[in-house]
Amino acid sequence: MKRILLSLLLLTFFSIVYAQNVAAIAGMKGNIKILRDKKTIIAKTGDIIKNADEISSGEESFAAIRFIDNGATTKLFPNSIIIISASVEGNTLNKRNSISKGTARSQVSPRSGNYIVETPNTVASVKGTDFLATYEDFLTTIGVIDGEVEVRNKTSDRSIDANANDVIQGDDEGNLDSIDDSSYIKNNLDEEAAEGQVYGGSDDNNSTDTADRHSLEIELVDPDGTIKKVRISYE
Repeated sequence: MKRILLSLLLLTFFSIVYAQNVAAIAGMKGNIKILRDKKTIIAKTGDIIKNADEISSGEESFAAIRFIDNGATTKLFPNSIIIISASVEGNTLNKRNSISKGTARSQVSPRSGNYIVETPNTVASVKGTDFLATYEDFLTTIGVIDGEVEVRNKTSDRSIDANANDVIQGDDEGNLDSIDDSSYIKNNLDEEAAEGQVYGGSDDNNSTDTADRHSLEIELVDPDGTIKKVRISYE
């Protein structure tokens, strides 16, 4: 799979966060929507994600969402809903993904601020790792691909430190258990691999020529009206 790199050009980090631009859609396929201020936007590659935007994916639809500090990528699977938010602490951007339905994969760089994935009943906290999270039928499943994830149930406050290949499940009753399910991680990675071109910038709704998809430049506007740019490039 092609690796997504985000380089900042003519960009002031704090002005971006102040303007509430926290991420961008680096690649997608199919039907991706952004809900912002009660208005629905049909997404395309290169769209900016603002703080507290809700992102949803349709059937056979995928999206790669890259945070503006180059510290993490969230990959949204089909039929999923997630809210993206972030806040500044010192020189780092703390990130939070709230999943209300479906599955997302998080790939987090070390030393890039706190990173939290939450569902209605479970919280997963990391500082550098690769893991999957699913919320369906009031059940949360966390599968660790690499690194370590602290998983906590919101009801019971019970927590488990999960490592590579561990699968943890939590529910509304306060249960939090390590389960023997080798298929959860494998099946999701197989589904993602089948759509690997998504994360190289391919997009059914994007009119950008194929030759331009490897270098995508996005304009952002500071609170003072100054236009600055972010370039997302693909290897």
